[in-house]
Amino acid sequence: MFGFSLPKLVVLGVIIFAIWYVYKIYERKQRILVKEDQDKVKKDTSSVDMISCKNCGDYFVPSNGSIYCDKDTCVVGK
Repeated sequence: MFGFSLPKLVVLGVIIFAIWYVYKIYERKQRILVKEDQDKVKKDTSSVDMISCKNCGDYFVPSNGSIYCDKDTCVVGK
């Protein structure tokens, strides 16, 4: 009853192969999801909203809510 026979070994091999194959598919899907998440993060941080200075026309990142840039050449910004 508990002895080794060829049909039992074949069934055991098929079960082990099926589990390994399902695990392989699962890992591939996880890698794809992680890569998509990394791509989304890269896309989100690549752009910054900039506005044009009302005095000199140069574009800058508004850090303090001002409409004028903080450059030395911009007279109004001082």
